[in-house]
Amino acid sequence: MSKSRLSNLLMLTVFALIIGASHQNLAIAQTPERLNWIRAVAWSPDSTKLATANLNGAVQIWDATTKELLLILKGPDNDRAVSVAWSPDGNKLASGGHGTLYVWDAKTGELLFTSDIYKDRYTIFVDWSPDASKLAVTSYLGTDNFWVLDGETGEQLLRMQSISNMAEVDWSPTGELIATASLSYVQVWDSESGEAKLEFGGGDDMTSVRWSPDGSQVASSNDSVVRTWDATTGEMIRKFTGHEGDTGTVDWSPDGLMLASAGNDNTIRIWDAATGETLHIIETANRPLTVAWSPDGTHIAYGGEDMMFEIIAVSDLD
Repeated sequence: MSKSRLSNLLMLTVFALIIGASHQNLAIAQTPERLNWIRAVAWSPDSTKLATANLNGAVQIWDATTKELLLILKGPDNDRAVSVAWSPDGNKLASGGHGTLYVWDAKTGELLFTSDIYKDRYTIFVDWSPDASKLAVTSYLGTDNFWVLDGETGEQLLRMQSISNMAEVDWSPTGELIATASLSYVQVWDSESGEAKLEFGGGDDMTSVRWSPDGSQVASSNDSVVRTWDATTGEMIRKFTGHEGDTGTVDWSPDGLMLASAGNDNTIRIWDAATGETLHIIETANRPLTVAWSPDGTHIAYGGEDMMFEIIAVSDLD
């Protein structure tokens, strides 16, 4: 069935059997809804829903099992959406775009508040604190481009100055620290004082950063390489090589045993976090931009340039 035909079958769920050199008999669930590029995906805390951030300006909430579209969230400025984060209590969604942060009621779709203190910035990345009381926000342009906001009102609580332009941001599992990816380094910050505690990496563009579930390590992606770092000393623990081209986002499995990464070589790679071994290679039709592990560890979702998201059962990778 062609893509053009699929795009006309709104909300029809299709299951494609993809057979590649690195994996066989892998059933992939897709939605044919045309979304424009999917820049980010985020699972609800209970793993039952998936939120997608799309460059056409929409954040969409889907039933992760049936692929039914549940809500469409669009700001008044019709701003492109490049990031999305579900609050840990499951009640809110935060999305960032071309200079504006939006916070929504995840159940009703009501827009709770916006913040445009970054109006002249290029793109906005966002993450919630573990207790859902605060938001960490970064911007791609400038160096005074990192904020902590009140999660209820959007009030600015902290503003920090970074080394260079920033990309993704990730709150530590304890809530005490925040990691940011920049063009040159990964930086670790005190979430209460805003003090820069640690910086590591350097020399290459850091596009993604994720804390390990136990908070002992930080994973980063840049160029074609994924790396893990000691979160206390900043020493590199392991280098993961195999992608042929730049990498997008990286994410840990909930048990901390594996990593998933999205590559410009049209693959998702699953790695053994302890050894660096490639466990699985998922070949994609187009460039994947984002990948996320479900909180219950049973599925992986990814999306990208082909205007679709895909959900894979981890059990099908065996």
